[in-house]
Amino acid sequence: MDQPSIKTVTIGATINLDNYESLRVEVVGEVVNPQDADGIVSYLDEMLARFGRADPRTGAKIDKYRERVLSLPDTGVPQN
Repeated sequence: MDQPSIKTVTIGATINLDNYESLRVEVVGEVVNPQDADGIVSYLDEMLARFGRADPRTGAKIDKYRERVLSLPDTGVPQN
């Protein structure tokens, strides 16, 4: 019986926050199927949701990136 092929996937984001600041977050995980990769994307989204909450402008930039880039079909983006 064939073993499933395990791959390592790295998904990262760099968000320009203006004023010579940027936020870089990267998530690495092993995947066997597309659902595993979706889980890594969701985890990156959850991590990004933690940043910038003390400053509305920073939070808005991060959330805009999350909505534009990380939204999975039919799931939307959780807003924290």
